[in-house]
Amino acid sequence: MERRRPKLAEQVAERIRRDIISGRLSQGAMVAEIPTARRLNVSRVPVREALLVLEQDGLLVSESNGRCRVRTLTNTDFHEIYGIRLMLETTSFRLAALQHTSADLKSLQNNIRLMERARSLHKVTLLDLEFHQQIMQISRQSRLLHLWQTMRSQVQLFTAILQREISVVISSVRDVSLQAHQACLQGIASRDPDIAGRCALEHLEPWQAWLRSTRPEGGVR
Repeated sequence: MERRRPKLAEQVAERIRRDIISGRLSQGAMVAEIPTARRLNVSRVPVREALLVLEQDGLLVSESNGRCRVRTLTNTDFHEIYGIRLMLETTSFRLAALQHTSADLKSLQNNIRLMERARSLHKVTLLDLEFHQQIMQISRQSRLLHLWQTMRSQVQLFTAILQREISVVISSVRDVSLQAHQACLQGIASRDPDIAGRCALEHLEPWQAWLRSTRPEGGVR
């Protein structure tokens, strides 16, 4: 079967998404149709369609005057996204331990090898999220994957912002991520769902500690 080529609007949405995740478009930045169309050398129609998609994904917010801005995540947003991610991922890790094949493990290991060669924080972030996306797929749970896909863009933004922040205080986000992902891979390979579930918790709990120190719940929103 011939692979479907992405529509222009999908390509535009992906380019804007990358700009948001990388921080090129910062939180609160206005994303207007005409300047965006000029920058990407496309007409306004695919840009308009792309902005609607990104609004549905939770990356853009429409204002009453019709303008679009990059979503600014509040303290509450960060804690809610973390909680949802924790629930989805502990389940996916447990299921992946039971459902994985040798090909699945090789795919995860290949992702780790690519991260070892990554030379930018943005690339590390993308590979990090791809690793977790693969585990969701390995779980072989269609409804779980659907819930993850619904939240994926917001999880991407959450992860990218926090990794940029934490890169200021630790020597290498890449090395920390590599060590954590190797432990996750071993937990899934064990075929013990309890071990895999603990690996998910151990991997994600440091984010909770960071959020508590930088964005206390009940603080400024």
